[in-house]
Amino acid sequence: MPEEFIYTAKGWLNALSINARHQYLPFNPQPEDTLRALTIISQGCASGTASGPACDSITRVVLLSDKGGSVVIEAASSRLRPSTWQNGFGATAACSSLVSKFTMADVQKVRNQKGEFLIATFDGATHLKTYTVKARFIKKLGL
Repeated sequence: MPEEFIYTAKGWLNALSINARHQYLPFNPQPEDTLRALTIISQGCASGTASGPACDSITRVVLLSDKGGSVVIEAASSRLRPSTWQNGFGATAACSSLVSKFTMADVQKVRNQKGEFLIATFDGATHLKTYTVKARFIKKLGL
């Protein structure tokens, strides 16, 4: 099953800072990291099949107001994060995650009457999963 990690602008900078500190590197955020945006990391999932390993890479992430797609917002920017895995039998697979940034104004456009919104992930033209970001989690995010 694909996974989603959601960061506010402040949370994203904090995560980058912690990562740099753990690697004993200076913390120098890029201009794109300091934008007032919601950052979503969508990780694909790898699984084994009878014919070998398979992977669902994430190639597109959109925000939706409802399952019917009344309002659809594309990411302001996105970049792939390729990764590989290997099991104990030597089988390997390559999977790509996607780091997507959505402006806070765009996030407000897709919020429904309850204040919730949906995140849809795709592997090419294949719709993998739609996640609902519930109101209680939105409060934790400070949106």
